[in-house]
Amino acid sequence: MTYAALSILAALLGRAPPRALRALGAALGLLAGSVLRIRRPLVEEAMRQAGVGDVGPAARAMYDELGRGLAELLSAAGSIAARERLLAEVALEERALLALDAALERGPVVLFASHTGNWELVAGAAARLLAARGRRLQVVAKRIHERGVDAFVRRLRSALGVQLIAPDGAYAAARRALSAGDVVGMPIDQVPDRIGHGTPVPFLGADALVDRAPATLAWRARATVLVVAASR
Repeated sequence: MTYAALSILAALLGRAPPRALRALGAALGLLAGSVLRIRRPLVEEAMRQAGVGDVGPAARAMYDELGRGLAELLSAAGSIAARERLLAEVALEERALLALDAALERGPVVLFASHTGNWELVAGAAARLLAARGRRLQVVAKRIHERGVDAFVRRLRSALGVQLIAPDGAYAAARRALSAGDVVGMPIDQVPDRIGHGTPVPFLGADALVDRAPATLAWRARATVLVVAASR
């Protein structure tokens, strides 16, 4: 049911003009952050611990960004034309391209990625860039608990050209991908599934459990590590 509902909404937004998407994104952000206040106290407390000044406007801006990103992804899933337009808006920095090409010449490459900006669209742009170089982008991604949402997101990622690696057996699959000349992306801002797979470190005023898997993969595969991030 969720998958069907998302597909219908995506089909409608796939025809929406950019201005309408921005308005919808702002409305979604306002609803989630200021009306329903989904995790709002936690967000503001985390911002205070990180030293963010005037957390109210900062939190509102974050929810606005999330709403806008969601509207864009639904639109991208709804039509090829919308997806092509949104991908064309992604600009990859020249220094990033130079670093990537230099790393590819040396051998395997592992991208340390984070959930910043509209990370799904950026991954799609990166996958397209690598495809032009005869390589694929394979990303380790956890499954979403809600099956309908998970199926919808997987369809979108496939349409964006991103290949997925399931967490179970991810290390072996990632090694095979690197051996085949593909680039592997791994998120570095998620808690590992098992405490034993993480290392506790101080981060922005609190203790955080950092997943060792990305670094372990890169070290054992003798791969170049590139830390990447996105911003609007």
